[in-house]
Amino acid sequence: MDHTTSLTAALTAFAVFMTATGECPEIVTKAGWNAGPVTVRENLTVPVPYVVIHHTYIPGPCNNTEDCSRSMRAMQTYHQGKGWNDIGYSFVIGGDNKVYEGRGWDIVGAHSPKYNFMSIGISFIGDYRSVLPSEEMLNLSKSLIECGIARGSIQADYKLLGHRQVRSTECPGDALYNHIQTWPHWNPMIDIVPRDSNQTSDVNVLINIINANIPPENAIFREAGCPDIVTKAGWNASPVTVKKNLTVPVPYVIIHHTYIPGPCNNTEDCSRSMRAMQSFHQGKKWDDIGYSFCIGGDNKIYEGRGWDTVGVHSPRYNSISIGICFIGDYRTELPSEEMLNLAQSLIECGIARGSIRSDYKLLGHRQVRSTECPGEALFNHIQTWSHWDPMIDIVSSVLDNSSSTPQLDSSTLLSITNVNITASSEGTNTYINADAVTSHQVACPQTVTREDWNAAPVTGRQNLTLPVPYIVIHHTLIPGACNNTADCSSSMRSMQRYHQHEGWGDIGYNFVIGGDNKVYEGRGWDTLGTHSSKYNSRSIGIAFIGDYRNELPSEEMLNALKSLIGCGVARGSVKSDYKLIGHGNVEALHKHLQTWPHWDTTHNIVARSLEDSTSSSPVQTSPQYDSITAYTTERAPSEEGVCPDIVTKEGWNAAPVRSR
Repeated sequence: MDHTTSLTAALTAFAVFMTATGECPEIVTKAGWNAGPVTVRENLTVPVPYVVIHHTYIPGPCNNTEDCSRSMRAMQTYHQGKGWNDIGYSFVIGGDNKVYEGRGWDIVGAHSPKYNFMSIGISFIGDYRSVLPSEEMLNLSKSLIECGIARGSIQADYKLLGHRQVRSTECPGDALYNHIQTWPHWNPMIDIVPRDSNQTSDVNVLINIINANIPPENAIFREAGCPDIVTKAGWNASPVTVKKNLTVPVPYVIIHHTYIPGPCNNTEDCSRSMRAMQSFHQGKKWDDIGYSFCIGGDNKIYEGRGWDTVGVHSPRYNSISIGICFIGDYRTELPSEEMLNLAQSLIECGIARGSIRSDYKLLGHRQVRSTECPGEALFNHIQTWSHWDPMIDIVSSVLDNSSSTPQLDSSTLLSITNVNITASSEGTNTYINADAVTSHQVACPQTVTREDWNAAPVTGRQNLTLPVPYIVIHHTLIPGACNNTADCSSSMRSMQRYHQHEGWGDIGYNFVIGGDNKVYEGRGWDTLGTHSSKYNSRSIGIAFIGDYRNELPSEEMLNALKSLIGCGVARGSVKSDYKLIGHGNVEALHKHLQTWPHWDTTHNIVARSLEDSTSSSPVQTSPQYDSITAYTTERAPSEEGVCPDIVTKEGWNAAPVRSR
């Protein structure tokens, strides 16, 4: 190799160059961000009359060269997978304040139909619908345009456009689009090409790349003897900063279903579901999505926490199991045969790689958690698999935080298979809050856990001595009746807020029954309630949401009460010879309960509900009224006999009074 050839090779290796004019910003070359090969190019006729501004939306913002380079490779991989020759943009600007070479100055791009042959396309990495790129990024784009004019690639009288002016899209985002309209060369022209346009600078129909789910170059993990796994990079997972190593091989594999999100049938939707779950779980202060792996309806396995990291999916078993979740609701139907086979292949892979013991036990989530997960149909099916074990070791919704319980990355562990996923950040695709967050246990009714109705944190608890001799029945009066899980959950949160505002540690009741015929966990079986003066330390308080002075709760609600009491007896929380008593003068409800076998006529709590005077709970240091959740009207004797009903200050939700 002669000196000239060696010098050329050395120069080619440089990742950054400056043009000879000295008026151009530094540009990270394709070699600099390790671009894939390009075999076909089409020369661009210069100078071009247009500059079109984009944002990527996905990938999101990047703040260092490593991440921005990864985003460039991801976009190139996706675009070439669509049959395009290369990444579509001419140049891309990253949050590391660097310009990245795409197709460059001299090659026709694939970013704006009808305008690819007569424009330079500049894209900002990130989502700029509501925020602007940094001032440095904006200045870089201006410098790049001036560079293009100086080098003869852009006309001096060029027109500046936003992508949405030539394509049916929200790109480059409202914030960025509004900003570029203040630049001197912006032109208000509109020449939108619909999405079914056949005009394209590459092959196939040009799509709106800013709304694509972009699988990066390391999207699929392949390991000998194992099925392909879509990596976290492949489904565009958010960063994870804390991990706890899993001791392998583990003795258990636990099967789940997501319930929500529902089934997904293509990689785009399944990736979106993974991101939605991760976002929800991280919003709960977990480090990451809870599962080890998920299986989608596109017949692909998605990496969650993977083989080596402790999950958050099954209390007490997180540190000794791999959690595998099927995306969808499998209460009445099975996942596809391909999905089921993938799960079995994944387990075999785990054994082969030393992550799962060869004599592992296979469990359904419901065997270790009070839940109906993984759905009746799927649970019945996995019982036919060779390693299924019939053991039952159910953990209640309120976990013991003793040293014998594995410590997880969340202060309160919830039944993650039954989450209400509030939203996915992917454009207009939103996961709606669902009315089906339930659990199931032998002899016990379905129970909506505290986490499921999104309870606020509790700072202190006082253990309840079990079994208790009393069940105290309430109605809330206010809030009124609720008919769906969203409304009932809202009522639970309202009551908890009010009770905590009054200085109690938590919502006062142990359990609450809603008009959606579900039982809502309050303080639960093991924690002292605040619902009935003198009885808090020796009773379970159960309230019906609504006003039942003149009418009864539904038959389903009453049956839920019976089941709940039966559950308490069966689990040893309530004495078998318990006494059922009423709180206040709730005429219709109490008249009905008097027909039940354990009703006790010698006790009826009419006065306002105060904390037990003997209570030493750190969060219940003074007597408190039971406010809106107990009995908000009262009667008082007078010289003339009985006074009319008076709605108390608690009943109309009065603000606190500091002094009297």
